[in-house]
Amino acid sequence: MDSERTPRANELFNEALKLEPVERAAYLAEACGGDENLRADVEGLLAVQDQVRGLELSDDQATSTEVVEPVVASSSSGLPNAAFPGYEIVRKLSAGGQGVVYQAIQTSTKRKVAIKVLLDGAYASKSAERRFEREIELVASLKHPNIISIFHSGKTPDGRPFCVMDYVRGVSLNQYVRDEKLTLEDALKLFGAVCEAVNYAHQKGVIHRDLKPSNILVDSEGAPKVLDFGLAKTVGGPEQTLISMTGQVMGTLPYMSPEQAQGNPDKIDIRTDVYALGVILYEMLTGQYPYPVVGQMADVLKHIAETEPTPPSRSWKCESGVTQRSKQKRLRAGDCPIDDEVQTIVLKTLSKERARRYQSAGELVKDVKHYLAGEPIEAKRDSGWYVVRKLLYNHRHRVYLYSALGCVLSVAVILVLSQRFVRYVELPPSKATILERRMESAMEEGHYEEAMGHARSILALENPDDFLRIGWDGRIFGSDDRERNHTRQYALRTIAWAHYLEGDLDKSLSVFRELHALPYIGRILLEQGRADEALQTLAGAGNGAFVWYNRGLALQELGRFDEAVAAFRRAVSDNRNVARFPYSNWAMNIWHSYGFVAYDFPSVHREGIEISVGSLLAYAQLRGRQPTEAIETAQHVIRSANAKVCDSLLVLAMAHQHLGNTDQAQTHYDRAKVLLSTTLQTDAELSARFEEAADTLGTPGSPP
Repeated sequence: MDSERTPRANELFNEALKLEPVERAAYLAEACGGDENLRADVEGLLAVQDQVRGLELSDDQATSTEVVEPVVASSSSGLPNAAFPGYEIVRKLSAGGQGVVYQAIQTSTKRKVAIKVLLDGAYASKSAERRFEREIELVASLKHPNIISIFHSGKTPDGRPFCVMDYVRGVSLNQYVRDEKLTLEDALKLFGAVCEAVNYAHQKGVIHRDLKPSNILVDSEGAPKVLDFGLAKTVGGPEQTLISMTGQVMGTLPYMSPEQAQGNPDKIDIRTDVYALGVILYEMLTGQYPYPVVGQMADVLKHIAETEPTPPSRSWKCESGVTQRSKQKRLRAGDCPIDDEVQTIVLKTLSKERARRYQSAGELVKDVKHYLAGEPIEAKRDSGWYVVRKLLYNHRHRVYLYSALGCVLSVAVILVLSQRFVRYVELPPSKATILERRMESAMEEGHYEEAMGHARSILALENPDDFLRIGWDGRIFGSDDRERNHTRQYALRTIAWAHYLEGDLDKSLSVFRELHALPYIGRILLEQGRADEALQTLAGAGNGAFVWYNRGLALQELGRFDEAVAAFRRAVSDNRNVARFPYSNWAMNIWHSYGFVAYDFPSVHREGIEISVGSLLAYAQLRGRQPTEAIETAQHVIRSANAKVCDSLLVLAMAHQHLGNTDQAQTHYDRAKVLLSTTLQTDAELSARFEEAADTLGTPGSPP
């Protein structure tokens, strides 16, 4: 498809979808005005979509493709009002593959509503009826200002299932952005509201799976409304594949994720919706799709699964994309408003690898808000220079003054110290320094015996000159006993950690005792099942997240749950200490063995501590007969997809069962089972928690 024709072709395609198939030819003949190439593009899109909608799935593959577009007018339906007691039919709004939507008036309140009816009525297949009922059930559970609400359902006298929902007079997301000529910032604010609605659905366990601009209406007040959950599924619910045995696809191709295009239902999760949001954002800003989506079905699916998206700043065109910035960042006519930060957000959202995308719609909207506030975005956290640049820009007036003063001082310092730097460059590293480097490298690569060998070589050094170090100014230091003791202490700590990581707790404990390292002595005693000794040792170990974390574990092991809750809370409040932990690969392994790491290195600090310790805190509250508090704590934890989320879901299941909320308990337990089977490795502690949760679910209202 010619990129010049793409915006117009997309617009005509969306309009043609609202018509009955027999009406489309006449519409295109008039709308295309003799432009055969444009008409061919639109007919190509319609042909692919007809393949999408024409598939009849078996019961275990049941899904739905109808689209609710309640702003498109059509002729009167002719359906008798008696079919919907309490409602007066006004007109038919739209029709899809298996459903039709009417505008109506609720006679008791004069409220405008939309009524969605299953077309096939009493003769509908069981799978179609289940799909319809599932949509009603899922949407009825969602109460959010930016999600269409369902407030009534039933069956017509001739057996047609129907549901009554809010009527929204509005336009699709893309049309609203174009019609209102939104600035980049205003478009991002609107998109952020959509992301928050999707994130809310995810937190309620609902994955939409068919997000697209026509399923997001913007009302007269500028508020977006997400609708059409016909393809939705619950997190942990039964999976339906989007590709049939014949290779046909259900869904809307341009917005499908790579895992949908590959037909792998096991990989479809909330990140599938995140990808669709990325396509929506890309199209909203540029008026284009990120890669070709017209042609043979196999080619389109291959592009979705494999073709990297064109950077939005390169595919943007002024006639189809967002063209303006806020007053503070005005552009010259024809300049692309999409800067490097926005482009980074879009491309991260569109990553083919799920692990490289934003892990939730909440993370995505957080970066959008950071950008709008002029703060560094998380998508570029791995670039230290980027963060520095952002901070310098925000404080640029002070920086100019300090830079000038710094330049003068720097010249003076360089002149004074230049001779000493020559001396520094000429002096070789000491024997101890060389052995330290080798020891650290071996630890990082997991060669623990080799690392211990280098550490023992350091301990064997006797000559004070072997510990000589060179300062930044060329000064020699380190030949005294203090420097030698410091280096040997470092070597001993390395030996202790190497034994620990090899699983030899007794040898590790022995070396830590020699070092008098109380926090780690307490941790190892705890792992050996000696909770009383561990608690006594940790009492003299001072403060810090690591110490309080292990105190909480020991207290929980001893059944002192109230004290454990207090200790875990202190661990969360003191987690700033983790930021000072040495950043190295073997340090990451150590923290991982303690259960602290929630994300990949180097994110080894605050949020990881809060999530990991939060799960333990929730469990301690549950065991201490505080189920309401346990639910509140666990709900904060399940925002992120890591191993501790499974633990918190089990706590939620047991806490709800204790309060008599049997259905909610079962839902959380089922979600935990799915998460365990798809993303986690089973360990003994988690297996025991599963058994405990299963026992609790069998006895409603029983104490944990």
